[in-house]
Amino acid sequence: MSFRQFLFYQGVTFILFYFAGTLTAGGQSFLSNQAMNFLTFFGIAWVIAYQKPNLKYALPNVLATTLAFNTVTYLFAYAYSQPFPKWNYIALDYIMVIIYSILGAILAWRMRQQPTKER
Repeated sequence: MSFRQFLFYQGVTFILFYFAGTLTAGGQSFLSNQAMNFLTFFGIAWVIAYQKPNLKYALPNVLATTLAFNTVTYLFAYAYSQPFPKWNYIALDYIMVIIYSILGAILAWRMRQQPTKER
């Protein structure tokens, strides 16, 4: 993935993040955070992985994009003087981002493998 593609996918991830935040009404509970993570990172993982011919090439691109975006959101929150969460909450958040990203990539790969129906 080129740097231009990486930045493009970061922009798409932000749009999905904004949509998920609007959908969950900006809630700060654990469940609303997981819903935002699922909508954001599962969606962008599917978008990136669906374009790649092999899961071996898609997975590093997906994880680089999603983990970088997750890190940037924490850094922006810290820069805006919001309270920094506890380390176990951050670790759980990163684990869930990785799981949602891998699930989105696997779903995209499986959808590419399915034969198309001819009419």
